[in-house]
Amino acid sequence: MNAVGKTRRARWRRWAVTSSLTLAVCLYLARNSLLASAGVWLVTDDRMTEPVDCAIVLGGAAETRPFFAASLYQAGWCHRVAYLETVDSPATRDGLVPTHGTLMRAVFADCGIPDQSVVRLSGVVNSTRDEFERIAEFVDRTDTGICAVITSDFHTRRCQRVRDRVLGQNRHRVLILGVPTDGFGPENWWQFRGGVHRYAAEFIKLGRDLLR
Repeated sequence: MNAVGKTRRARWRRWAVTSSLTLAVCLYLARNSLLASAGVWLVTDDRMTEPVDCAIVLGGAAETRPFFAASLYQAGWCHRVAYLETVDSPATRDGLVPTHGTLMRAVFADCGIPDQSVVRLSGVVNSTRDEFERIAEFVDRTDTGICAVITSDFHTRRCQRVRDRVLGQNRHRVLILGVPTDGFGPENWWQFRGGVHRYAAEFIKLGRDLLR
């Protein structure tokens, strides 16, 4: 390589290193804003403008989701509440914690919802797609009007995608409502261990879904 070629190569390396360092510094300085924007992007629930027939609680987050559904019922925004039975965890099989269905019914009872207003959807679910397949069957099989699916706020974007894919033309009959998570939210999730775990897992699952 001649002198001119070596000089150009050296300049290119210096430019590449300088640009990489500059980008790294900019990303570091803007990390809070970028992470907050990513968290907010996950939250895209539907707007409920009138009462619905049924509020369906997805599995998980028992400390928030069923209570939100119960508040909708008590305020007259839904006529019934429903839940899905999830696959038993090792702790459930060992008798250390109650089943998801038992927990849901206990919460609804404590919130004053009569047993005849509580519906258990058929089947046992192990994924978001399983849940929406059971919801689709429920909507098709029963004389059910508009339903509201209750999930965590960071889970709403992926739920909308799965709903649209599974329910197709019936997707307008199922709204997605997000419930805030106790302790952290889309604007500060990376500052908490639980937030990093849940949001990172959601980004990974959504990424897999987008690639399908």
